[in-house]
Amino acid sequence: IQLYKDAISMIDEEELHCEAWIGIAACNRWMGKGEESTEVLKKTETVARSSDLSIRLAQVGYYRGSYLFTQNELDRAETSYQSGLNNAKKCADQLWAARNLSGLADCYYAGLQMSKALSAFRECLDIAHEEGLGRIEVANRYMAGLTRRYLNEMREALDDVLAAKQLAI
Repeated sequence: IQLYKDAISMIDEEELHCEAWIGIAACNRWMGKGEESTEVLKKTETVARSSDLSIRLAQVGYYRGSYLFTQNELDRAETSYQSGLNNAKKCADQLWAARNLSGLADCYYAGLQMSKALSAFRECLDIAHEEGLGRIEVANRYMAGLTRRYLNEMREALDDVLAAKQLAI
C-alpha cells in the first residue's frame, strides 16, 4: 500500500492515480480491510467516468462489490458487480468479466437464487477456461458443484466438485 501511495505522490496524472488506487483496493481486499477502500474507489470512479476508463470502472465494480458482499449487502453488491461486468464487457476485458461474474454468482448463491447463481457460475467458467484463468476456474467450478446440489443435479454436482479438486491438484 505504501508503494502505491508513494507512486501517487510522484505523478500528477489522475489516470495513473487510478491504477495505484486500484492497487490499494486490491491490497485492502486481501487483508480483509475493504472498508478502507471506500475513498480510493470513489476517486477512481470519478476519474474513470470523466476519462471513459471502462477497465477501471470494471475494477471498481469488483472491489466495491467484494466489500459489500462481506457486509451482507447483497443487493448493493450485486449492483456493483453488474456495473463492473458491464464495463468489463465494454472494454472486452475477460479477466474482469470473469471476476465480476464470480461475484454476481456468489450474490445469487447467498440470496438462494440457485438457478441464477449456476448460470453466472457457468458463464464465469466458460471465460475462465477459455482464458486460462485457473484460480478463478477452480473456485467457481467448486461453487457450481455446490449450487447444483440445491438444484438436485447430484451427479453433475459431484462431477464439478471432483473436477475442481483435479484442477486444484
